[in-house]
Amino acid sequence: MTHIKTQNIKRAHDTYMRSQLYTLNDCYVNHSYAKERAFDYCRTLVSMYNGRQGRIIGANCMTFSYGFIGEINGRPAFFWITRDYDRYIYIDELVKE
Repeated sequence: MTHIKTQNIKRAHDTYMRSQLYTLNDCYVNHSYAKERAFDYCRTLVSMYNGRQGRIIGANCMTFSYGFIGEINGRPAFFWITRDYDRYIYIDELVKE
C-alpha cells in the first residue's frame, strides 16, 4: 500500500463520492472470474483496513477501480485500488488548497 498525495487520487476521491456502483453486477451484465477474484481482493483490503463504504469508482470491459474509506496508522484515509496499484491518502490531505 503506497501513500500518495497527487491530483489523481484526489480526482479518484471526487469520483468515489459520486459513485453509486457497489457490486460488479452494478457495472457488468456478465463479469469474469478474474474480476470476481479482483473484487474479493478489494473486499479483503476493506476488512484489513477497517474499511467501509466500498464503491467501484470506474469500470470498463477490461478492468475496474475500487475505493473505500478506512484507517491506516490510526488515521482515517481514502483507499484507491486499481489493477496495478494499491494507494491511499489521508482524509485530512484531501482538503483543496
